[in-house]
Amino acid sequence: MPTEHKTGPIATKFIKRFHKSHRQKTAGPATWWPSQAERDALAADTASRARGEPGMAAFDLYNNVQNWALGAMEAMQDLPELAALMARAEAEQDAYMPGYPPMSPITHTYFWPWMLYDMSVNANGETFAGILLSLGREFNLAPAFLDTLASLSDSRLGLHVWEERHGDRVVLREMVSGIRRDCRAGSGYLGAPGEFWLARVLMPPMHATEPALVFNTPYVISHADLAQWQAYLRRTLPSTKIDDEQDAYARLMKHGLTQNHWAEYVFESYSGHTDNAIFIVGLPDVDESRPHSKVNRHR
Repeated sequence: MPTEHKTGPIATKFIKRFHKSHRQKTAGPATWWPSQAERDALAADTASRARGEPGMAAFDLYNNVQNWALGAMEAMQDLPELAALMARAEAEQDAYMPGYPPMSPITHTYFWPWMLYDMSVNANGETFAGILLSLGREFNLAPAFLDTLASLSDSRLGLHVWEERHGDRVVLREMVSGIRRDCRAGSGYLGAPGEFWLARVLMPPMHATEPALVFNTPYVISHADLAQWQAYLRRTLPSTKIDDEQDAYARLMKHGLTQNHWAEYVFESYSGHTDNAIFIVGLPDVDESRPHSKVNRHR
């Protein structure tokens, strides 16, 4: 179930803007928020995709909602309430040039979820998706659509140990929590013993018997040592200032210790790729272990 969502200050400004324009009968939000007919079409489309072929319906549904969110963000990008978020998103896009290796190890399947669901510029941790979720609840988007958007908004990266394969599925065990999940990777990568995956794993919004979903092209940590990663987490989690280990881990994986914590790690640790996986090496806090860190670039 999605976590309880609180409306933040940016969303509050949008809601006030919307109600003001409605009272004054100006065009206002009509240029950036779906009409009633469009909202009805979204609801029908969500229901249709949820009834799709088991095994594909969840991917299809999540991707459809994400594409809508990207379109909504583009329509709203010039509004002053979004100025700070848009400036940061544009700066990160310029810095990492998302695509696929060899151009950049920051893939689109990593970058767009990071930008929509994790990236924030205020103390409330308000994200693009959180703003859209608040607006959707205030202005009557379909409940099933909003539930899917909420699941995406709550999502985060995780560190997962590859355990076994069953046909087109893999079993991943998340570090810290120890939760084992039967997963299907959207990229089709099936993995191998000894691998660690840095991945955004989503539970299916429909079809409760479906496997979990590896939403991004997995970042496969080569030559990973479990003891070294456990030591990294012991060193790092206290820096979140959160006492509960599970909550501290979730905070680290969603927001990092710095604004671009995981993007910078991926960028500096890239070591190779196939058409369905990106291979990385090293630890986030050991500069010498990452091939493209500043330490190694200057050697």
